[in-house]
Amino acid sequence: MDTVLISLEEGAGVVRKADGMTLVTGDIAQGWGTYLRREHPYQPESSWLDAGRAVVGGLLAPGVASVEVIDDRGTRTVASIGDGAYAAIIGQPNGGYEPVCWRDAGGALVRRLWQRARDREISATVVSADRSEQMLAIDGVREPFLTLTTAAGWVAVRRHSDLTVTVTGRDIDPATLTIKPIADPPAGPAAP
Repeated sequence: MDTVLISLEEGAGVVRKADGMTLVTGDIAQGWGTYLRREHPYQPESSWLDAGRAVVGGLLAPGVASVEVIDDRGTRTVASIGDGAYAAIIGQPNGGYEPVCWRDAGGALVRRLWQRARDREISATVVSADRSEQMLAIDGVREPFLTLTTAAGWVAVRRHSDLTVTVTGRDIDPATLTIKPIADPPAGPAAP
């Protein structure tokens, strides 16, 4: 049987599923969303609410008494807490990087052990990745992208005008991709 750990007014929240997995969801009744990773159970996750908002949530680590979620604009939202979990709705779509600020009962910051372990894993992966230059088509012109490749996939990065373009993938040759702007993003293929 599923257990609701924290429920927000709009129906979003955090649910422990019958199989023991924990789900951050935009709709508790429907049961869709993003599962917390078993290897990093305290890492926050997010799930869509609508085109401009997401719910961010997770499990409270030992010693954490309050949580703030910080969106891409730097706006801090105090998370609701209940039954060992937290959740907050932020004004940005899912897919951004949502930093979470954890504090103990005295208001001091709590450093997350899982975060240090994850940072070490990422650093080790980047150091051991194969580094190359791949030509990707962007705005109709083939341009060089710095590319890092591992067994798990690849990432290609380059500056383009005033933007930094980052493309990730796996099981596809980056040289076969064509990158072009979407004239009307809300109506384009990336729309929810």
